[in-house]
Amino acid sequence: MTTPTIEAPIPVVNLDHISPTIFTAEHPLANDPLVSLDDYNISCQPYTQRQNLVAKENPPIISAHITQNILLRKTVAEMLSLVNETLLQQNLKLYVKDGYRPIAVQIEYWDYFINLARKKMKSDDEQSLISFAKRFCSDPSKFSPDDSTTWPLHSTGGAVDLTLMDTKTGKELLLEPKEEDYGNMSITHYAEALPAQQLTKQWQEMRKNRRILYNAMLNQGFTNNPNEWWHYDFGTPMYGLIKDTSFWYGYINS
Repeated sequence: MTTPTIEAPIPVVNLDHISPTIFTAEHPLANDPLVSLDDYNISCQPYTQRQNLVAKENPPIISAHITQNILLRKTVAEMLSLVNETLLQQNLKLYVKDGYRPIAVQIEYWDYFINLARKKMKSDDEQSLISFAKRFCSDPSKFSPDDSTTWPLHSTGGAVDLTLMDTKTGKELLLEPKEEDYGNMSITHYAEALPAQQLTKQWQEMRKNRRILYNAMLNQGFTNNPNEWWHYDFGTPMYGLIKDTSFWYGYINS
């Protein structure tokens, strides 16, 4: 099989009809430890900025449970280092914004998106609010240590949120519009389907940058959440869904 080029088009991935996958504690990586990305020379968003990670319109999420450093499973950190080696050839590097989240932090994130949905939809219909929030955050409200179908992706240490940075300027690349509104534009392949008259220079740039990030990550073994251009997985329930296999990173109690 030929490895996709780093600017190959992003395909459509539909999760609607994929069957749930199962957790396997016998996998060799199941007990992979959490490590700090600071030890892997990977650029990360500072703690004070991460407190404001998803708050674009509302007050920031500030949790006593948030980790000071960005933590991920050891194998995931090693894979990100290899992605960086590829990107450095283009004077680019990864800029990681979130990794492992304790359940308490996941609850705060979920509440944020529920409140954001209520504000934008001007509705209190519970199912509508949940449907909106699920596009951007795993629902922790039914979390059970004994039920792998309730484990939020970031609680496993195998999910990472990131973007690209120019190594020469130290600035983030443009991957979403300035007016990003947690709508369809966050879908990873959004620009691929734009008609020619809507494919502005800005969207051409964003399409190119999303392709670079997508292909660099997938070439190294990650999967992407098709609803979030910034979210990638390895060994998580989402990874298992997309790969049609079992997953091995369980939730980490903290």
